[in-house]
Amino acid sequence: MLGLKTHKNVPEPTRSAPDQIDFMFKDGHRLILSDENFIGVLHDQDGRILSPLYPRAAPRVEELAITLDLGAVDIYLGLRNPTGFLTWAYSQALLGGRKVGFAEYLQMNPLRQVFWSGLVARLRATPGVGHIYVWRQEDYRTMFHDICGALLGPSVDFRIAPYPERLHLGLSEAAIADVLSQPDGADIRRISVAAREAFPVGDTYPAFALFSASDVAKAAADYDH
Repeated sequence: MLGLKTHKNVPEPTRSAPDQIDFMFKDGHRLILSDENFIGVLHDQDGRILSPLYPRAAPRVEELAITLDLGAVDIYLGLRNPTGFLTWAYSQALLGGRKVGFAEYLQMNPLRQVFWSGLVARLRATPGVGHIYVWRQEDYRTMFHDICGALLGPSVDFRIAPYPERLHLGLSEAAIADVLSQPDGADIRRISVAAREAFPVGDTYPAFALFSASDVAKAAADYDH
C-alpha cells in the first residue's frame, strides 16, 4: 500500500504514501498495522530458517517509520516457546509447499537458532522505533485486554473479545504423515492444506510433537528466564 522498497515483488501502489496514510486514518487518531509477516519471511525456498531470525526486520521497520513520517512507531511482538515455535514453523514449511522430513528440518533449523532476544535487540536499535511491547504467545488469552489496551490506547472499549478458537492451526501427526507419504513432485502446498482439513488437530488427531518431552521442558525453563 505504501510502496516500500524493502518489500519485494509488490504491485505499484494506487495512491501516494501521504494519500494512503490519510485514507487509512480517516477521522481516527491512531494507526494500527497488524501483520505477522511484516518483519519478513521466516523460511527460504528450501525450508531453512533465515539467520538471524527475520534478518530484514530492522530495515523494513525503519523504512515504514520514515514513510509514515508520524514520529516513532511502537512495535507489538508476541513471542513463543522455541519448541512450539519450531513445531509451528515446520507445519508452515509444509503448508508453503516444501516437502521436508522433520529430522532434516531440525538439522537445518536447530533449536538454538530461535533467539528472540537478538531480534528484540535489533528492533530496539532501529531508528524510528519508539516503545516495544512484548508478551508470551502462551499468555495471549489472559493478557488479551492488556494487549488491546496497549494497541488501542487507554480508552479502548474492553467489550472486544478474542475468537473462541484458534484460527490458524498447524498440522496434526496424521496430516504430516499423509503429506510426507506423497511422491516427489506432488503439489505439497495443496496436499498439506487438504491434509489439515482432513486430519484437523483435536482429540481424534493429536498435534504433531516435533520435540521430546525433555527438550520441551528444557526449552520452557530457558524461555521462562
